[in-house]
Parts: sequence; C-alpha cells; structure tokens
Amino acid sequence: DTIDRNAQRLLLLVNQILDERKIDKNQMHLHCQETPLKDFLHGIVSLYRFNAQERNITLSLKEDESLSSDKGKLKVWIDRINFDKVISNLLSNAMKYTPEGGHLLFRIDGSAKRHGKLQHLRIIVRDDGIGMSKDYLATIFDSFTREESSLTNKVQGTGLGMAITKSLVDLMGGTISVESELGTGSTFIVDLDFPPAGDESDGSEGEIGR
Repeated sequence: DTIDRNAQRLLLLVNQILDERKIDKNQMHLHCQETPLKDFLHGIVSLYRFNAQERNITLSLKEDESLSSDKGKLKVWIDRINFDKVISNLLSNAMKYTPEGGHLLFRIDGSAKRHGKLQHLRIIVRDDGIGMSKDYLATIFDSFTREESSLTNKVQGTGLGMAITKSLVDLMGGTISVESELGTGSTFIVDLDFPPAGDESDGSEGEIGR
C-alpha cells in the first residue's frame, strides 16, 4: 500500500511537470467533443464523494435549471480531458485543506446571459478549511508555490496544481479567481464560455488552442 501510494504521487508529479512544460512551450491544444454538460460534471464530482465520506467531509452539489431544458440536457463543445483536470484540481485542492467534519460545495451555474452564441458557465468550489493568507493569495497561481505554515506543511503537494489550472482556464478563454481568509476557508470561481452543441458554426470535433 505504501509503495502504491507513493507511486501514484510520483505519477501525479510527472504528469503535472509534463503539463506545465507543454503549457510553457505553447504545445497544449484543446480537442473538443460534444458533451452533455450535466452528466460530465456529475461524473467528476461522484469520483470525489467516496474520498469525502472517508474523511467525514460533506460534499454538496448545487446546480441551476439551465443544465436541463424541455429539449433535454444541455450539450456543449468542450475539451473533456483538460476541463476534467480543472475541476479535479479544484476539488482535490479543497479536500486537502478541509479538515475532518468540514463542508465542501460544488456549484454549477449556467444561468448568466450568453456571450453571443456561447453558453456561459460558472463553477464555484467553496470549502470551510484552513484558508489562505493575503500574501499567499498573490502567488497562488505561480508554479511551485505553496503556503508555508504548521498546517499546510502537513499536506503533501507539488505547488503545480493551481498554476496548471490557471493556465488551462486561460487556454479555454476563461477566468479564475479566489477569495480566502485564514481560518474561514476558500472560494474558487471559474467562468468559461462554451459553444453549444448543434450550433451551425461548430458541427464537428475540432482542435483549438493558442
């Protein structure tokens, strides 16, 4: 078990370094597929429910009605792999710094007005964990940075997760912000715009990037 856990940590580190390298050299591209947004996001969250239960953390999922309609579930064109990385990084980061018995909220909001033909989506990940200092907030999206304290030093991490998350959100043309105070938890907000599936300008799988 110890060997397996450390092998998984090493694999995570290698993959993060490879992602960081690709992003730094502008070699990361998006490969978009038509995706039922609600099912996709629910699938990611469900993977973290078991870990949350093991640590006695309450993981709540809230969503607005925009993900479904009379015509069925909302479908958009997204890069599933990289969007998965964004959501997974936010959830795993929140869980790492939320103590046993804490609460974690994952909120999906697609009710904002569309930008032209694009479907707007806001993802909110809120925890009531240990929070972050103002000084660290200024560097949280920089590579290989971690807050040093008696609490955070007990949590293993590479200092790459949030940097990669920010780079992927930028690549997808979105924004990410964070609000936090020591002892009161943290809130990450991601805003993205996706082409709705079936739109005449996006009728097939494609590759986009910067």
